[in-house]
Amino acid sequence: MTTTTTTPKNSDALAARIEKLAPQIRKIAAGMARDAMHADDLFQAGAIRILNTCADFDSDARMLMHARSAMRNEITMECRYTLRVDSFEDNQVGSSKSKDEESDDDAFGQYKVQGQKTPEESVIEIETLEKIQEVILTLSPENQNIIRLLSVGKRQADIARGLGVSRATVCVRVGQIAGALTASGLSLSFS
Repeated sequence: MTTTTTTPKNSDALAARIEKLAPQIRKIAAGMARDAMHADDLFQAGAIRILNTCADFDSDARMLMHARSAMRNEITMECRYTLRVDSFEDNQVGSSKSKDEESDDDAFGQYKVQGQKTPEESVIEIETLEKIQEVILTLSPENQNIIRLLSVGKRQADIARGLGVSRATVCVRVGQIAGALTASGLSLSFS
């Protein structure tokens, strides 16, 4: 039986790293946000992800990747919530929208702010995510575990070490996962 020891996170060191990376994280957030307040929310999501998933010895690039991923997730969740609320309101009996208001909603012009998706693009993204989830559920438990670890930013070498298998085994399993996704008309890139 192999026991794994993990070193405790140095929160102060991570906080200092986040402070050092703050201008870059804010720049990423500003590029994705619809306004300044939204940029602050995205910055916060990125900083929290770094605190929760990174170690103080991780590279700046890795930390920025985690922050960017958290920001994308935040935006996706906002889109899902908006779509659910909108579809609920559309299904209410006795809608009071005039035909002019409905035609304005179909124009999608209001959604073409930099970095913001149209409702149509959001629906496509959600459908793709659901299809990916369906494929993942058909994978073996071992492959599901590997894709879960990849999705949180773990490297293949780290996964192999954590599972007690060779890196080649993890590479083969990643190939199996990619094959299953490709067979379903999907593609994801794994590093």
